[in-house]
Amino acid sequence: MIKENIREMRNAIKNDDLTFVKNMIESQSVNINEVTSLGSFLHIAARKAKYKIAEYLIDAGIDLELLSEYPTTPPTCARSYARMAFTFAVTATPR
Repeated sequence: MIKENIREMRNAIKNDDLTFVKNMIESQSVNINEVTSLGSFLHIAARKAKYKIAEYLIDAGIDLELLSEYPTTPPTCARSYARMAFTFAVTATPR
């Protein structure tokens, strides 16, 4: 059951389903500071650029210093993915 809840939570983050994320956290169906092979829920939100979900997780008290397997914290992960997204946008723009 716990693994299924974690999988549902990851999918909700990827699908930008803030209502589901809030319900899972508020009902304590998942540990907000859970770290899986994909990192914490905040790592996932950072990689997928899900700003509202990231903001909610931070407001709900997620630990900003959680390390993923790589090891990176969510803020480091967000900076890395933001650079990649910017690089892609700049290089994909026709001139």
